[in-house]
Amino acid sequence: QTMTVSDNKALTVWLQAHTLRLIFNEENNQAIGALVRLDRGGENERVVRMRVKREIIVSGGAVNTPQLLMLSGVGPKNHLVDMGIPLIK
Repeated sequence: QTMTVSDNKALTVWLQAHTLRLIFNEENNQAIGALVRLDRGGENERVVRMRVKREIIVSGGAVNTPQLLMLSGVGPKNHLVDMGIPLIK
């Protein structure tokens, strides 16, 4: 039997969503959520803070994944400091 994404209760997929940055636990630096813009460009556009129960899968490709990590404070220290982005320690 084949399972589709819609049958998987452990996975949530949002359409018309754009992740702005990941949110980390300050004590152990574990990703605990994300800041997400929903209904991008639509009448009901809003930014929400999402929390995860288990894990976050980042799948933005060769350009967007490093960009999201850097916007979230993960990456080359000198570059992040120059851009005024707080570092995840």
